[in-house]
Amino acid sequence: MPPTPRHTINKQTIYYRFISGFSYYGLNFNLSSLTGSVYINTLIYGLSEMSMSILIAFSHQTGRKIPSIVCLLVGGVALILVAVLNVQLDLQSK
Repeated sequence: MPPTPRHTINKQTIYYRFISGFSYYGLNFNLSSLTGSVYINTLIYGLSEMSMSILIAFSHQTGRKIPSIVCLLVGGVALILVAVLNVQLDLQSK
């Protein structure tokens, strides 16, 4: 007998919660080893937590599609920005 959609959703929810919790633990565990001020790093981390809380509240009204697209776009832009800044800093140091 194939699993019902309810069982599939529960397995996915457990998987996503595990990944989220594991990532959260990893960030908290390594927060002190980041370069720079511990206070600034904590501030940035707190701002990201607040933005995620707002996004979750927004997703209850709109569904999961729009917040997922927004998160993927912001993450992609951030990764490209980090790569560009890294290249710029490497060129300036030479």
